[in-house]
Amino acid sequence: MTGSRPGLVGLALIIGVGAGLGAVAFRFLILGITELVTGRQDFSDAGRAPSLHLPALGPWFLLITPIVGGALYGPLMYRFAPEARGHGVPEVMLAVARNGGRIPVRVAVVKSLASALCIGTGGSVGREGPIVQIGSALGSSIGQWLRVPDHRLRLMVACGAAGGISATFNAPIAGVFFALEIILRRFTAESFGIVVISSVTADAVAHVVVGDDHILRLPAYALGSAAEFPLYAVLGLAAGVTVLRRGIDIDADGRGDDSGLLRRLTVADAMRPAPDPVLADSGLAELAVRLGSGRYGAVPVVDADGARVGAAVAEDLVDDVGERRDEPRAGDMARRLPELDPGTSLHDALQLLADHDVTGLPVVSSPGGAPVGWIDHRDVLTTYRLAPPAGEPPPRADDLLTMSPQGPGWCCPGGAGRLRSWHGPRGPRRDRAGATHRRRGPDERAARR
Repeated sequence: MTGSRPGLVGLALIIGVGAGLGAVAFRFLILGITELVTGRQDFSDAGRAPSLHLPALGPWFLLITPIVGGALYGPLMYRFAPEARGHGVPEVMLAVARNGGRIPVRVAVVKSLASALCIGTGGSVGREGPIVQIGSALGSSIGQWLRVPDHRLRLMVACGAAGGISATFNAPIAGVFFALEIILRRFTAESFGIVVISSVTADAVAHVVVGDDHILRLPAYALGSAAEFPLYAVLGLAAGVTVLRRGIDIDADGRGDDSGLLRRLTVADAMRPAPDPVLADSGLAELAVRLGSGRYGAVPVVDADGARVGAAVAEDLVDDVGERRDEPRAGDMARRLPELDPGTSLHDALQLLADHDVTGLPVVSSPGGAPVGWIDHRDVLTTYRLAPPAGEPPPRADDLLTMSPQGPGWCCPGGAGRLRSWHGPRGPRRDRAGATHRRRGPDERAARR
């Protein structure tokens, strides 16, 4: 039932109701602790005597109370639910990426109590992280109880996160896109519809219980007179000039992150050594072994004098074997591939790879010359992902990945291997996910033990 469309809709409704009630309970829990501590519903209502219960403390109350709340928050979190520590959102993302969306049910309970205690005693934190983790834990717990598969469980986590955001901030649309882009990190028609159901349901539940009450209230803006229009025009011009003077490209977000990076990097930064060539009269067995042991699905083909004939591609080999009755030779299947110069930008190289639908292209220093390297999509993407900021030398593909006699280490787009350490002027290089590409040596590992 949980795998059918009606079953998913029913689960989304249940999670939406649960997330809505959880957000309402979390809100009242914060208000209750705040009122218990200060005698008011909000710290912003405090005057010269912040606490109605302990007016003698005066302004010192604002300093002492958060300290006491933090002293209670830490042991509560680490003793009963270490998984609930932290902001909340990164922990949910980690659970979805590594644990298939499995979050213990105690996370929702402990996170609610601990976060309400911290916020209610004046801690400088907000509701977003806790309610995302609370709603996600609720959705995960329901999915685990029903034993749904991992891909459905991740969707349930996203439903809980969307419902929590929606009910807490009265923002059902924001909750949907937050869950899809941050938690689930994929966008399909099915996932969109299911998450929308949970988000809208949670918002409706919150409306029924607490009414149409916005946490963030914006004042109404009104135009006083037509004389204000020239002032807005001047403000716009001043903002535009400021942007231009700072060198900000306002189209960068639309083109994608680091859109100019592929134009700055060259083929020489990403290429790997070219595969060893095979002779044109090599038989099918030898050619199949060479293609199978390589990483590009293609090998250069040369004649007896060493002159390049072309390249044999694995896809052509499969098609040729099925169509020909005689045993083909490497020279018979060789075809000319477009050539790349080492100075060609990775942007143009990627375009050429896509236009010709090939697994890799030879890199030559002169037209018709012997290959000095080889490059494919994985090399381009690996170099792009690990490229340093402008002004630092990019790491070469050969320096990023080397096979280890101990076996596969990190899995990279270029294959299985162990990353060598690469240091720029700022120390160990981090990729866009924040991972440091430096492996500790035996002495360092022994010292850590």
